[in-house]
Amino acid sequence: MAKRHFLEWLSSPFDPSASSDSLLARIYFFGELPEEIRREQLGAYERYHQQVLRKLQTIEKRFSASIVTDRDYFELSTLYLGLQQVQGSIRWLRYISEQRPLAEFVRRENEGEHT
Repeated sequence: MAKRHFLEWLSSPFDPSASSDSLLARIYFFGELPEEIRREQLGAYERYHQQVLRKLQTIEKRFSASIVTDRDYFELSTLYLGLQQVQGSIRWLRYISEQRPLAEFVRRENEGEHT
């Protein structure tokens, strides 16, 4: 009974309001899911991250090329961290969706290669 409820939760639709820790916990157990459901879930996560990326890129365009104040600098610095994190999540989701070798992902990230 408990395993059935667990698998129902694991395969339930993606909730964008869930914390990133909750999403990672779900992905941790994706080996318990059939491949079709796993791909569907990972695709939903990637689509969500793509939407977030587009929103952040829109915000980035609003900043002028020259930073005038300390406030601008720190606002922009957090924006760039967010862009970097979302782009990294998208790359990681693509790797695990294809079940590519994780050591390759880590090496490429450390070397700054992004595919």
